[in-house]
Amino acid sequence: MDKKRSKGVTIFAWLMIVLNISFFLSSTDIRFYDACFRQFPKNVVFFIVTYSMVSALIGMMAGIGLLKLRPAARKIGIFINTTDLLIGIPLFSVSFDGVKKYVSDVVVSELIKTPVVVDIEMVLTIVWDVVVVWSLAVFVLSALFIFFFTRPAVKAQFLKSGAA
Repeated sequence: MDKKRSKGVTIFAWLMIVLNISFFLSSTDIRFYDACFRQFPKNVVFFIVTYSMVSALIGMMAGIGLLKLRPAARKIGIFINTTDLLIGIPLFSVSFDGVKKYVSDVVVSELIKTPVVVDIEMVLTIVWDVVVVWSLAVFVLSALFIFFFTRPAVKAQFLKSGAA
């Protein structure tokens, strides 16, 4: 029997692939981690960077497996998104000030280079709001992913794919 993938599975699979490519690329920016988590011991920062890279690689592979309706990919995707929520929300809360200072430093250093006169406080507020909204959107997408892939109708698509 041919595998039939729903539009929802396709959308979430591609989201998982694209977002995890983005997360992997951002996890290679060691300066970001050093600046945002400078109050943490180095071994904790190393764990965060390593977790981010490994989680993103596994997430990309799981996304590809979701497109092929692999049952293990569904389970791995649920696991990755659950751990991202369990680690990401507390980490974002405790690193809030460090991330805000890093964003501020980057924005101000870039604005100083431009000849255009702008309200730095307004730009900082806008950029910071984008960072917060992006983070919250990722957390909401993770929760939606978990909800979507634990629904009986979606689980059934993966059981029909030939593997139990």
